Amino acid sequence: MDNKILKDIVAGLADEVKNEAVKAVKEFDDTKLRLMVSSEIDLLVKPLNDEIKTTSSLWVKIRNRIYIAVLNHSVDLVLNKLKQSILKL
Repeated sequence: MDNKILKDIVAGLADEVKNEAVKAVKEFDDTKLRLMVSSEIDLLVKPLNDEIKTTSSLWVKIRNRIYIAVLNHSVDLVLNKLKQSILKL
């Protein structure tokens, strides 16, 4: 086969794949992914909460609460960034 024909076929397939990915992202229900990420974040948050309960240090309590807030906020940021990256393709 001619290189131009192969390039045209590959370009057409790439466009199809891109369109399907965009369609999938637009239709994607992130509930399951959000639950998975949240459960992983809970594993990170638990020791921070435990330390808040057991320490008398105000600094440690403030620091851990900030960490927890950032972790909880990161779920939406990560999911949105992933969607935006795919849509930019």
